[in-house]
Parts: sequence; C-alpha cells; structure tokens
Amino acid sequence: MAGSPSEKDIEALRSGVDLDDGKTAPAEVEVVGFDGAPGAGRTEVRVVIREGRQRQVRRMLQAVGHRTQSLRRTGFGPLKLGRLKVGGWRVLGEGEIEALHRAVRIEPR
Repeated sequence: MAGSPSEKDIEALRSGVDLDDGKTAPAEVEVVGFDGAPGAGRTEVRVVIREGRQRQVRRMLQAVGHRTQSLRRTGFGPLKLGRLKVGGWRVLGEGEIEALHRAVRIEPR
C-alpha cells in the first residue's frame, strides 16, 4: 500500500470498514514490511478476508486512506498457491480436495 498506515488504520481494517455495499467482516491484518526510501513510501501488509466482494481489499485500503500499489493472492480457502504463476493452474492433491469438501461442509464421495 502507499504510505505508512497508522495503528488506527490497521485497527479499522481489523474491525471492518464501511464500503458502498456495506460494512466488511473483520479482517486479519499484519504489517509485513516498510520501504521508507525517498519516493517509495510503501508498506507491505498481509490481509486475510473471509468474504470475497469485488475488489474488496483495494476498497478497504482506500476506505482508510491508502492506495493499493499491488496485490498478490497467496491462498484461497484451505489452498495455498505456492509458486503458481499468474494465469497458471495445477491439479489438486487428494488432501486438498478433502480440505475443500470440509471447508464447504460437503461429504466427500
């Protein structure tokens, strides 16, 4: 994100912020790093959300006054993406399929 978020900004994200389509559910937010070099002013944050509204993370950061500079999805539900390239895909392992079934409460076949 652009700039350095205050503790108030982080707490707002953790509590849920008001967007045009309603208040978001609380998010897990962790500051991972900061590049304070002149002209950089960039903070890396890890945000875990439990809902998936359109452009939600970007809009949440905007709501607390920060522009998103880049996003990287690292997982989806119980799945971890690892080194999967942009636009790439992979076959799910048996354990991953079972984890997805448990996540959505479907009995495996």
